[in-house]
Amino acid sequence: MNGKRQGQGATPRPWPWSLWPLIPRLFPYLRPYRGLVAGSIALTAFSVVISLAQPWPLAFMVDNVIAGQRPPAIVTQVIGTHDRFTLLLLAALAGLILVVFQNAISVLHEYVNTKLHQRLVLDFRSDLFQHAHRLSVSYHDATPTGQLMNQ
Repeated sequence: MNGKRQGQGATPRPWPWSLWPLIPRLFPYLRPYRGLVAGSIALTAFSVVISLAQPWPLAFMVDNVIAGQRPPAIVTQVIGTHDRFTLLLLAALAGLILVVFQNAISVLHEYVNTKLHQRLVLDFRSDLFQHAHRLSVSYHDATPTGQLMNQ
């Protein structure tokens, strides 16, 4: 119950699905940051694709290098050899490159999301401050400060 005992003024939190109708109210705030939103979505999709590709070098090592199966023709055409040591080295290098690329995308994704979050919070707070200043003096006199702070 939000860390408070029952009867001490604890207010129940709304269920997450009851907040879905409020989502369209976010769109005007997101509109100025379309580029950041699109970048965040694209980085998310790219991160998923990279995550799906990460098991492939290990599968190649196990199936083609260790088990001795013949590698796909396109791999031998690109590399130009059937040498197991070379294939093992290239598969390990490909796995390392994928991990480094995944981490770089993760850092960039966190940067974009943090930048978007900070700008949205600034916009929300600015609008809230402007709204509080537009209210009449009699409203502020009649409303307790604690209630204003809680809202």
